This record gives sequence, C-alpha cells and structure tokens, in this order.
Amino acid sequence: MKLKDLLTEVQLTPAAKKCIEVVTKEFGRSSFPMIGTFNDRNVAGTSIKSQHAFGNAVDFHVPDELKYGPLERDSHKKHRVATPEGKILGDRVKDFLLQHVDDLDIQLIIWYREDWNRSTNFRKGSYDGVHPHYNHVHVDFIRGKQLSSPNYTNRKNNKFLVDLIGAYYDISTKNPAGYFKQFYSWNPFAPGIGDNEEGAAAKLINRFETYKPKLKQIESDTNTSREDLENIQRIREIIDILYQAILDGRSEKFDVDYFKLDTDTNLYKRKTLTFNWNYL
Repeated sequence: MKLKDLLTEVQLTPAAKKCIEVVTKEFGRSSFPMIGTFNDRNVAGTSIKSQHAFGNAVDFHVPDELKYGPLERDSHKKHRVATPEGKILGDRVKDFLLQHVDDLDIQLIIWYREDWNRSTNFRKGSYDGVHPHYNHVHVDFIRGKQLSSPNYTNRKNNKFLVDLIGAYYDISTKNPAGYFKQFYSWNPFAPGIGDNEEGAAAKLINRFETYKPKLKQIESDTNTSREDLENIQRIREIIDILYQAILDGRSEKFDVDYFKLDTDTNLYKRKTLTFNWNYL
C-alpha cells in the first residue's frame, strides 16, 4: 500500500498521520511489512476501547516469524516474534520515538514487553498486557485529539438518521401534495394544502412523535458519535422549520448539512440537502 493511501484510506487523528509520515521518512516505508492503524476493537483481554478504535494509535510492524516467546513468561506459547533484524529495527524505532515524544504528541509506546508512558515521564516499565508486542512497536497519542469511533451500533443508527432526513426531504420537496393529499383545498386541481394548514402541520408533528423514542435512545447511548448527535439536531430543525412554514402558509427553502458514514473508510462525510417547501 502506498503511503498516501495509508494516510487517506482510514480514519486517523492528525497526530497518528504525522507520526507515520515522520517515521516512514526516517526509516523508509519499505522497512515495515505492515503499519497498523484504525481498528474498532478493545485492548486485547479487556473491555476497554483501544486507541486504535479512535484512529489514535499506530503499530509499526517489523519482520517477524512464528516461534515461542523469547521471554520467560511467554516462552511456553508461540507468538509472532521479531527476527534478529526486526528486533534491531524495532529498537531503533522505539528509541527514535522516545526522542520525539513532544514533537509527535506521544502518550504511550509499547515494545517487546516494555512500555514508556507520558504519565511516568517515559520511564521504562514492564508491560503486562495479553499481547506481548514482540513484532511491532505500538504508539498511542495524547487523548483529546481523537475522532469519533463509529461502532456497529453507530453504523445502524447513522443509516436510520440519514434515511429519516431523506424521508423528510422527500415529503417536503419531492412529494408534498402526495403526502398531504387529505388536506387539499376545495380546489381539486390545487397541488398544495389550501385551508387545512393546521391538519397538515399536525400530521407532520405526529409522524415525528413516533420517532422521538428512537432518537432519545440514540442520544442516551454513550457510544453515539458526535456526528450522529448533530444529525438528530438537524432532524429537529427540519421539523421546526417545516411545521412553522405550513402553519404560516408560506414557502420555505433551506439547506441542511448532515453527516453520512462511509462504511468502507469509517469516515463521516458531510452532505447537504436543499429543502424546498412550496406552499401553493
């Protein structure tokens, strides 16, 4: 994979992108069989989200082979373990990162059953996690610079919210006369609502009421992304604008910016719909 593809294909924080650029410039992209980035998962052996799930961690893999662990606590179990050349490369990468912890906003480095953490001023410590990190140097970056992590629930929620925005767009812009047909005026040829504004507005609100429990459920979920929280706010704004326009008997044209999740890249992409409520 080309470096530019690695940096644009997945969801990464600016710190993670910068670290990949700096390290690959120093050691060469071809030195690493793989560079691990976004992965929506927990830390191995725990229920805690890995920083990989936020695009806020990078794994620099070195040449390795499958063999029994080199340290006593892991010597009974086979792992992917760095080759002699890979161990030298991993040591060099680790040392380079320790020299640039502030420049690269590094929070944590893990390599070969050892770790270096900003909270201990990067003093060497023993790493006791399930994964020994014998074949890659793991780097976390300072929290607070990470992006939302869409999990599977978020993906379903995002589809529901985007579809709902699209449904209101269809009702108000593509087919208002069809949706509000029972509220036609006395003129059978009039495509608008006529003198039944209150009935049409009530129908719109009643429809929205059926979705409110689902919207509240999404809002209360701690895993809900900030983008989908904004999508819920857009839905409320759409209802408010359309409801008032119907009651006032006036036309209304307005843009709605919302976020749609690209499931191939796990990136939220901003979209815009132009609502055009024509009161006739």
